[in-house]
Amino acid sequence: MNIDLEVKRKKNKNTTDYLNIITYFRSSDEATSKHYLNCIQENLKNPIVNKIICLAFPESGEFLHANPDPKLIVHLLEETDLENYYHLFHYANLYCQGDFCAILRTDIVIEQNDFMTFLPAFHKENLVYAVSALFRMDEKVWKEQDKMSNFYSLNHDIWLFQSPLDLSLEDFKKYSFNISESEGYINKILSEKYSLINDTENIRVFSIRTTDDNSASDRLRTKNLESVNVKEVYLLPETEILKKLTVDQLLQHFEIDDLSIYKLKCRIFTKKI
Repeated sequence: MNIDLEVKRKKNKNTTDYLNIITYFRSSDEATSKHYLNCIQENLKNPIVNKIICLAFPESGEFLHANPDPKLIVHLLEETDLENYYHLFHYANLYCQGDFCAILRTDIVIEQNDFMTFLPAFHKENLVYAVSALFRMDEKVWKEQDKMSNFYSLNHDIWLFQSPLDLSLEDFKKYSFNISESEGYINKILSEKYSLINDTENIRVFSIRTTDDNSASDRLRTKNLESVNVKEVYLLPETEILKKLTVDQLLQHFEIDDLSIYKLKCRIFTKKI
C-alpha cells in the first residue's frame, strides 16, 4: 500500500504558535507498533502540537494508515533507506520552514506544559534545545564528588528548534538514529552555528517504556565516557544537575589552579562589565 506525503498548511492558522513533531516509525511486531502509536496519540492530545510527521517504512506505514488521525502525516520511506538523522532534519528544513519543530524518538512523550511561551527565543537567540528524557533521578548521585564526571548526558531524546537550520546536513547521514550516544556527535555539528541547552527544567519529556524497570533503560546516562571520542562530541549536562553544583565544586573537582581561576574570572569580568 503506497502512502503519499501530504503537507497542507491552513492559511488562517499561525503554525508558529504550535509545534510540529517529526519522528521515525519502525517496528518489527504489532505489540511494539501499538506501543509507539500510544506514545504518538499521547502527544497528539497535547494542545501545543500542530501535527506529527512520521517517517515510516512500508510495513509500519501500513499500520499507521490503518490507524489514521487528521493531525498525523505519514511519509513512506524506501525499505533500503537508513534510519539516520539526515532524513529528520532534512524534512524539517524542507517542509516546516518558519515553524517550531521537535525531532524526537518514537517512545518519547512531551509533558503538557506552557514551555511554548519561550519558544520564540529560538529565533532571537539562535538556540537549539537538545533535551534528555527524565526518569526517577537518584539525588545522591549528583552529590558524590567522584561521580561528577558522569554528569554529562550522552543521550538526548528531543531536539527543539525553529526551522530551517542553517546547516549542511550531509554529515548527519553518518550517524544512526537508533545507536545510543550518537547524539553527542550530532550536537557537535549543531554547536558550530547554534547555542545548545539541555533544559530539563522547562522542557520535560519522558520515555514511555513497555517495562517498569526504568533504572535499566534510563536515557540520562551516568557512566564513563570510555566509548566516546570526547574531542568529536558536544556534551551537555542537563540544567537540573548543574543547579545542584556550585562553581567552587567544579573548580575543586577539575583541580584548576589559582592562576587559571584568576584568568577565568578576568574573562567573565571583561565580558560582562
